[in-house]
Amino acid sequence: MMNHLRVARWNDWEQQLRQSGNLDIRERSFVCVDCGKAYVVHRSLWRHRKFECVNAKPKFACEMCPYKSPHKWCIENHKKRHHSNIYN
Repeated sequence: MMNHLRVARWNDWEQQLRQSGNLDIRERSFVCVDCGKAYVVHRSLWRHRKFECVNAKPKFACEMCPYKSPHKWCIENHKKRHHSNIYN
């Protein structure tokens, strides 16, 4: 709940600065065609599309069960957590 209040306060502050003309914020011009999420930097959109978006396909799979993830570190954590007796 605390983060929600921070966002609300930031939005109010940002709106006041925009109205006064003292705010130079880059618009979010890179938009995901799949989910509509917008980014200021093209690289962030690329990362979102590759790893986070609903259409991101898992590229790594656990050899011991059907678990899959787009991140290698998630697979390593999964193995340590769920297959520690075999993994070590």
